[in-house]
Amino acid sequence: MGFLFRISFLYLFFNNGFGQIINIENKRIHENKLGWAGNVNLAFNFVQNQNRLFSYNITPHAQWKDSIQAILAYGVSEYSRGSNATFQNAHVIHLRYWRKWNKLCKWEMYNQFQFNELLKLRLRYLAGTGMRFKFQDSKKLKLYFGSGYMYELERLQNEYSDDHNNRWANYFSWHNEPNEALTISGSFYYQPRFDRFRDYRLSSQVLIVNQLRKRLDIRFIFNQLYDNEPPEGVRKHNFNSSLGFGWKLGKLG
Repeated sequence: MGFLFRISFLYLFFNNGFGQIINIENKRIHENKLGWAGNVNLAFNFVQNQNRLFSYNITPHAQWKDSIQAILAYGVSEYSRGSNATFQNAHVIHLRYWRKWNKLCKWEMYNQFQFNELLKLRLRYLAGTGMRFKFQDSKKLKLYFGSGYMYELERLQNEYSDDHNNRWANYFSWHNEPNEALTISGSFYYQPRFDRFRDYRLSSQVLIVNQLRKRLDIRFIFNQLYDNEPPEGVRKHNFNSSLGFGWKLGKLG
């Protein structure tokens, strides 16, 4: 199929708080064609009036798969600063591999590196593995459930010791295409610690994409995160949303 590069020329952010949990479910490319696919979303904003505001958002995304296995790479870099204050400074790299066992079950493993200044997160490293189960796989609706083990290393700002945790990672996701122009997908995560179940995180995401033209689409994303035991000074509940247009370049189909 070749690479598709998407340039997002409108990106509006409402509220701050890039979640510590990245909902990778909406980053899987749900296409039956084999080989490479991907896109790059770019958004830059500069405002000069009584105050100066600069922001950018870059999300490279690539996936390769054959009939048995697949590799996914995804990244996010977000930064926003104005009036001598930083409103957003978050960066993520996620790598994932999965292999099919049968028509209903896959084994997968992943690694993730993350930095988030506003959540006082100097480094968060994840390494996990688990099973992914398919409950529904029709042309219009796909339903999945996943469960497994996740190792977590956290290094916070102004602290000299690392926090090591073992978590039970669970998720439920759906991908709905009611017609050729509209896609609605979402996911829900639950990640408690094995040794301390009251230390848990809940995360959810909803993505709506509407194809306006063959190469043009509009998309809305809403993310939220609840951390029952966050670092000191960090809110338990964070959310963000964005609205943008995308233009596809390159060969389609």
